[in-house]
Amino acid sequence: MPKAELLEKMRTGWNELLAFIATLTPEQMSTPTDAAGWTMKDHLMHLAVWQEGVYALLEGRDRAAAMGVPQDVSIVGFDDRTLARLIAPPLTTIRYPMEDAGRRAARHLVQRVRGEAADPLPLLPPALVVRASTRPLSEAAGLRQGVGAPSS
Repeated sequence: MPKAELLEKMRTGWNELLAFIATLTPEQMSTPTDAAGWTMKDHLMHLAVWQEGVYALLEGRDRAAAMGVPQDVSIVGFDDRTLARLIAPPLTTIRYPMEDAGRRAARHLVQRVRGEAADPLPLLPPALVVRASTRPLSEAAGLRQGVGAPSS
């Protein structure tokens, strides 16, 4: 399918979705819809951001900028895989000592299987690795001092 035809189909589908959204009540938009507690509004925001990214990709524009990353939307991953540093923009992530946790869990399991007193499994400290997919809360528009802002 030619790119122009695909873009047109996407725009038509988006307009149909907007027409459907207009029929929803505020309660339907704000009531949790799944086990994670997401509302229709949450799902639509997620869809809108990714739709903009796809449009940008097909139109040869900067995908992250079109998606509002990090000006409007911050993206955070988990695990700090190598790819997190290589994608554009580099992904802010939570680093967790998986290998250490795995070793401790295996040792704990072996001790339990042998009938020995097992070492307790401590919670290991995660680390936030800040990269370009987020911006500081202090830069967010309308942030009130003391509400979510880092203390000085």
